[in-house]
Amino acid sequence: MLRNIHMRWTAYLALSRMANTEATQLLVKKARKLPLGDDLVYELLPDLAWVRQKAATDYLVKLLLLESTDCSSPDPDSSRKITCAYHIMELLVPTIQKSPLQLGTSGDIPTDSYPKARAQASEWFRKNGSNYQLVKNSW
Repeated sequence: MLRNIHMRWTAYLALSRMANTEATQLLVKKARKLPLGDDLVYELLPDLAWVRQKAATDYLVKLLLLESTDCSSPDPDSSRKITCAYHIMELLVPTIQKSPLQLGTSGDIPTDSYPKARAQASEWFRKNGSNYQLVKNSW
């Protein structure tokens, strides 16, 4: 059963990456049904970033702008919850042309302050709305 679900999800991802609107809508609809938290952020949202479709990216931007603390801290010794926006920001940066932030070689945003970087990214998206271009790189 799980194998079939995984195969269908993978097929929808491939169709979405090839600009199939219905597949993209289905992926976003499924993601919207799940609560914001580690599972969504680390398991499903990278898929939505990978498809490089406007509807999926718009959903990521919406989550970036939320003021919530529903994700676990990357510090394994801390049980404190943090905003999921930090990881969402890292997913968005390489997908947006002329992004206000860049990723370092480690895949992190080279910054002394993730809150400031998030504020910068959030302000950029608020200012630009959905007037941004996606990076359409090859596989």
